[in-house]
Amino acid sequence: MRAWTVVLFAILLAGLGLLTVHAEVERVRAGYRIARLTACRERLTETLAALKAEHARLVRPARLEALNRELDLGLRPVTPARTSLAARSAAPNP
Repeated sequence: MRAWTVVLFAILLAGLGLLTVHAEVERVRAGYRIARLTACRERLTETLAALKAEHARLVRPARLEALNRELDLGLRPVTPARTSLAARSAAPNP
């Protein structure tokens, strides 16, 4: 009877050891994944900042006016008066 108790205790101890090793391996994997995702987030943040700067450069009024003149598009700048007239003409009459 005593031999079975020792064997059962050894099996239980080995199982507990394997469970501990498995938990540690998963913890390390999670740490590496977090590091990869953090690096990816930093790259995406830098890309977003670059895209915002590029957008600001592309829609700069002086650049758009120069393109308009260069390509002879015949576009007129939008003024507050033209905007309010357009809004009034688009509104339904009661």
